[in-house]
Amino acid sequence: MKTVILFISFCIISLVGFSQDVIIKRDGEKIDAKVIEITSSTIKYKKFGQEDGPLRNISIAEVSEIIYDNGDWEKFKEEDYKEEEEEVTSSRPTRHRPTLSARDPFFDNGFYLDLMLGGGDAERKETQIAYYDDFGNYYPNGYEYVYQSEDRFATINFRIGHKWYFGNGAKYRPGLQAQWMRIGINLNPEDGYASYSLSPLNVGLTNSFKFNERHGMEANVTGGFTVLNFNPFSTIIGNGSPNSSTGYTFGVELKYRFNILAVGLDYSRFNTGFNHTNRNHNLNVISVTAGIKL
Repeated sequence: MKTVILFISFCIISLVGFSQDVIIKRDGEKIDAKVIEITSSTIKYKKFGQEDGPLRNISIAEVSEIIYDNGDWEKFKEEDYKEEEEEVTSSRPTRHRPTLSARDPFFDNGFYLDLMLGGGDAERKETQIAYYDDFGNYYPNGYEYVYQSEDRFATINFRIGHKWYFGNGAKYRPGLQAQWMRIGINLNPEDGYASYSLSPLNVGLTNSFKFNERHGMEANVTGGFTVLNFNPFSTIIGNGSPNSSTGYTFGVELKYRFNILAVGLDYSRFNTGFNHTNRNHNLNVISVTAGIKL
């Protein structure tokens, strides 16, 4: 249920729009407005919420940029605009693709690398055929023995992947992401029991929201194949069965972005038991993430 609520919340966030134009002056002041007209030297507007109010003017030389209500973004260079007699160029500003810098940390495609620290709970259930009970009695045909346990653990994970964004929005863009590899170690602090996880080639959706040139947010969903209790140095246990269980993983994540840096909160669910039907391991992991996008 928590996973469903988080996923719905991310979908709602992705649909958030803009309700007014924003004029940003060169001194940093922001004006919520409805832009009416742009001339060669002046921007004519009405204050947002005062549609019946007076028509106001501001010199283009004082304006750094305008963010329109549909997310389009228009910049003004100070040296390109001089005070002169007004000429009406349009009854509504011409809208175009926003002019971005050579390297935009929010919307450029690129690799990402994350460190994840957290904890969670594990549910283990194994079914075996036993021939002796706890009292030493022998059963020639054997009997089914079920072992169950619940553990708390701390975890550390590393992951690397790639993001691709679509559209021309200046403030929001959806995209796809591929998690090339996620490697994790889960340690039970009480008995020292450690499990390992390996999740290659998981795929999902990413949503990037840009607040300004340096700050933003991401909402991501990822899922795919996983291996639990993966140990490259010991793949066979005493009874001859594999020491790893294959399954799937699903995760949702919310990140705060500062240029190429990001910190966030991630929830991941691991379910295994595909290749070994008598062994089922489930993990719920909540992690604090820190990483970069190159």
